[in-house]
Amino acid sequence: MRQIDDLDVCKVLTSRFRMKLFSLLFRIGPVTVSELARRMDADPGQVSYHLRQMQKHGLIEDVPELARDSRERWVRSAMGGWVLDRDFETPEARAVVQAWTSQWVIDQFERLRDFERTHMTLPEDWQNAAFGSSRHLRLTKDELAQRGAGPRSPQ
Repeated sequence: MRQIDDLDVCKVLTSRFRMKLFSLLFRIGPVTVSELARRMDADPGQVSYHLRQMQKHGLIEDVPELARDSRERWVRSAMGGWVLDRDFETPEARAVVQAWTSQWVIDQFERLRDFERTHMTLPEDWQNAAFGSSRHLRLTKDELAQRGAGPRSPQ
């Protein structure tokens, strides 16, 4: 788990395109830029540009050992998960965090909507394994903080 306490990292992910790109990359693992562009229905140059912006802030990394030649670029998420620092106090910082949170919620909703639309096309064993739940956790604020934060180390 990486704690994100740099406002510039949050700003990078306030872009709808970048949030979708990062979310996809986070879920599918190492992948070529060409494959990301295909899945995003975007130009590879556009995808490369946004990947460079995310790489500047340590969100993604290149995986050169997977490339078959010098033209092929593989990338992956540089973290296994993140926790957003909620201690941003300035009005600008709160606005950035709110914009980032909005993009994250939209991404989660779209993924759930896509699953609901397509889950019946999955093989039957996957359909049977997939589930929804209405379970609720009843936690104290300390228990919630412990579940959400995890270790406060760089990864």
